Amino acid sequence: MAYSIGLITATEFEFRCIARALYIKKLKQKKGFRFATCSPKGTDIVVIKTGVGISNARAATKFLIKNFNTRIIINTGIAGAIKPDLKIGDIIIGKDIIYDDTNGQNYPNKRYDSNNKIIKLIEHALTDMGKTWHSGIIVSTDKPLFSIEKKNNMHMKYNADAVDMEASGIIEVCNDNEIPFISIKSISDYADESSGFNENLLKKNGNPKIIELIKLIMFHPFTTISSSIKMLKNIHMALSQLKSITREFIRN
Repeated sequence: MAYSIGLITATEFEFRCIARALYIKKLKQKKGFRFATCSPKGTDIVVIKTGVGISNARAATKFLIKNFNTRIIINTGIAGAIKPDLKIGDIIIGKDIIYDDTNGQNYPNKRYDSNNKIIKLIEHALTDMGKTWHSGIIVSTDKPLFSIEKKNNMHMKYNADAVDMEASGIIEVCNDNEIPFISIKSISDYADESSGFNENLLKKNGNPKIIELIKLIMFHPFTTISSSIKMLKNIHMALSQLKSITREFIRN
């Protein structure tokens, strides 16, 4: 069976948000990948969770194409702002996707173009919904950008709008398989605001060092919990916007 649309998310809360927006109750798992399927108004859709990071995104996209024969792939979820005028919940459409080797592994930085025809369709649909949206550049990195300085440097380097950790891996596989791709993200933090998170608490793939994180909570509980609550509130606002847009797409 060929699925018309493949929706790719990175994290569990993004995955569940989109599944709820599509009124999916049954979540499935195969070969380590979480996914769900539905057919609103006769359009067959599969939603899959990649896990955080570019290599995970590549693997999940290959799984999606091989097992579901998707015709269009959309990467959706949250992204961090690196352009100063973006706000929490703003929708960014990635016209260009750039990979930046933030881990310094001497991989070449690459630029990919999203499918212009789909971009135009999405832009018209969002306008008809009365939604505010931005089209621009999304940079994929190997680890999060927490400091204002690093966000600003990335913005200046590419004149980019937002940053994530998956889109370049997904579009790379889509291009190899000649499948149209677009990335639609909701902004979950500000470019001029530091998260206060210590980057030394992360592994190279962006996952946390659990023992070090527990130590931080034990010795600095108020600061850690306060910043975490703020971050979760922003993520909730960003995901609420995505959920609303996804349901509007279904209705129309």
